[in-house]
Amino acid sequence: QTGGVGPVSTAPVHSKARTSLADYDIDLADGREHSIRIVFEPSRFQTTRSKGASAQSPGLGLGGGHHHLSVFVDEDFKAKLSLEVDLAEWLKGVDRWDGHMFVGLTASTGRLYAEHAVTALE
Repeated sequence: QTGGVGPVSTAPVHSKARTSLADYDIDLADGREHSIRIVFEPSRFQTTRSKGASAQSPGLGLGGGHHHLSVFVDEDFKAKLSLEVDLAEWLKGVDRWDGHMFVGLTASTGRLYAEHAVTALE
């Protein structure tokens, strides 16, 4: 979890969204292999230009920065987590951005111990 360009933190204020897979009757400890699909794409619902703003944030090349993030589990077509993301807001203070970013995955179980492995990343 991060506050954009700020330091990594476990503080809830740095989390943009969260969900519990238990709410969907998904148990990652059931012994089966599960797949997670993360889709990050330009938003179809937000305009890419605010009134009076230029088409791109200065130096960032974000085209307004509005994107949509969806997280799917296994073969389900309904996202378990879905949110609108304004990259220009998340990357405040960044002078230049080359379009690349890092993806971080975190998990918690509410139990004493659990081990999860990322076996493939495409």
